Amino acid sequence: MTTLLRLITLIGLLGVLTFACGVNDEESSQSVTVQPAPTTAKTVRTVYKVVDEMPRFMGCEDKKCSDEKMLAFIAERTKYPAEALEHKLEGRVFVQFVVESDGLVGDIEVVRSIGGGTSEEAVSVVKSFNDNGPLWTAGVLKGEKVAVRYTLPFTFKLDS
Repeated sequence: MTTLLRLITLIGLLGVLTFACGVNDEESSQSVTVQPAPTTAKTVRTVYKVVDEMPRFMGCEDKKCSDEKMLAFIAERTKYPAEALEHKLEGRVFVQFVVESDGLVGDIEVVRSIGGGTSEEAVSVVKSFNDNGPLWTAGVLKGEKVAVRYTLPFTFKLDS
């Protein structure tokens, strides 16, 4: 991936993250209850969308640091799929996942795809968050670590 492509991807991601993950102290907590996959324990857990402290990437203490490190991690690992290159596909792929209370990532799903292997590439990068243990600090609600749903855009743009 060229430096220009990485820069374009980082800028696009940072813009969407700023909008998608911003939290206002006056916002109330939103949650959704989900049933875990059949292979996990048979308990129901609550997954929040908005919490007092959103999950942070790799030991950062603020949103800016977290966004920068996460975007660098993503840019380093994302490769433009051959099929997408061949068909000159460009656009954004949106991936949702849950940052669990232990900092691991789970429940990964593609919300929007552009095809050509881009969704598989985005999911692969999100799965790599767990490769060497948790890279996230869990979200916090009322002093307790909780599971939080996170949406991440991946921008695929060809050099002109």
